[in-house]
Amino acid sequence: MADFMSEDEKTAIAVEEEKNAMVRKDNTIITAKYKSPLLENQLTSICISRAKEQNGEYIATVTSSELKHLFSMNDSNSKIYKRLYSVAKNMAGRTISAEDGHGNFTVISVIQEARYKDGVFSVLFSKNMKPLLFDLQGKYTSYALANILNFKSDYSFRIYEIIRKEAFRITKKAPVVTIGYGLSEFKCMIGMVNMESDRKKKAL
Repeated sequence: MADFMSEDEKTAIAVEEEKNAMVRKDNTIITAKYKSPLLENQLTSICISRAKEQNGEYIATVTSSELKHLFSMNDSNSKIYKRLYSVAKNMAGRTISAEDGHGNFTVISVIQEARYKDGVFSVLFSKNMKPLLFDLQGKYTSYALANILNFKSDYSFRIYEIIRKEAFRITKKAPVVTIGYGLSEFKCMIGMVNMESDRKKKAL
């Protein structure tokens, strides 16, 4: 039967199966304070679920055809190119900051390189992301890729990840769990406050 399918049909089937792939992130990333567009967040999660180790580096690739199916796009390749170009510039320069509550902080570069060539988008993750994404030892959060592909807002994406981090607390004995956050802290976590502004840096 597969022999009679078009390449587009084969891609659609493979993508539907891939939506069950798991995204795993160290909780340091989940609670980090940063602001980024929804498409960048979603595309980064797709790349995390696809990343393969090559000579000690983690690389992920996704074709324009696969992106069309993942996001139900009807865009032309030229429009996808423009959208990816804008997102790639952000991804390659993205840093996230994490604090320990004791006056210490870490600023992490997530992606070393992002490129689009001959219809294939590829990402090279920074080496310092290995223990936070691919060699997880401590507490981490996981979710199916399908859960984040239909979000319409970058805030909904971030809130989902933060809530998902607490899912382990839910048990038969405690089916409802309440977690409290300071309003200012929560705004920073979901990106409502620009952590890169000079005023905010001074305040921190």
